[in-house]
Amino acid sequence: MNFEYYTSVVVSLRSCGVVATAFLEFWKRREAVHQYDWDIRPSDDPERVRPQYEIKITYRKLNPVTQVRRLLYSFISNMINRFHIIVVCVLYDAYHTHMVHFGVQCMSQVYL
Repeated sequence: MNFEYYTSVVVSLRSCGVVATAFLEFWKRREAVHQYDWDIRPSDDPERVRPQYEIKITYRKLNPVTQVRRLLYSFISNMINRFHIIVVCVLYDAYHTHMVHFGVQCMSQVYL
């Protein structure tokens, strides 16, 4: 590795940071303009809980900061939901690996 390599890495990281910062600042500005144009203001009021959600959820936990009880899924419900997500990801990965291994072009590779 030579000196030019290290300096180009530093310059690229620095320019990346500048571009990212500028993008975020312009994004915040655009968001503020849209909020003003559409008369949408961020509110500090808590959202109303949908009745369908309130019927499903029986577990409530006290928020230590706001001292308000919040509805939460139980530990078992969370684990079941996460298990389903993991199964789908593993099956997708197995399918994709199988197709690539045997040289079949997957739909995800068609558009790349």
